[in-house]
Amino acid sequence: MKGLSEKEIFTALSNTDMAAAAGPDGLSGRLIRELAPSICNNVCRIYNMSINQGRFPSMWKRANLTAIWKGKGSKDDPNNFRPISILPIIARIFEKLIASQLYNHCDQNRIIPDQQFGFRRRSNCEVALGY
Repeated sequence: MKGLSEKEIFTALSNTDMAAAAGPDGLSGRLIRELAPSICNNVCRIYNMSINQGRFPSMWKRANLTAIWKGKGSKDDPNNFRPISILPIIARIFEKLIASQLYNHCDQNRIIPDQQFGFRRRSNCEVALGY
């Protein structure tokens, strides 16, 4: 896995959704976006250190759990809710950058066979039906 550039990270930080929910660290999307020029260099070092060491910081694994109503049934019944985990925004950005690298690597090296339609860019059930 190659390291991430400051430009890639700056772009990702700058494009953070302003309304993104804060994780357990309390950092909001608005704050990350506004501080992008100031924190980019340090975030780049942390991300690349994580890649080089093959470790995901344990603090980034913490999450705020919340229940979301499924949209049907009584709101008094706990079975009508689903849990979601809200991770720190810095962790979410890192995951997106790494996922992008993995997708590119798989595409460039033709690792995923043509018969695989799930989890691929430009692939959906309609493409699978036409195969």
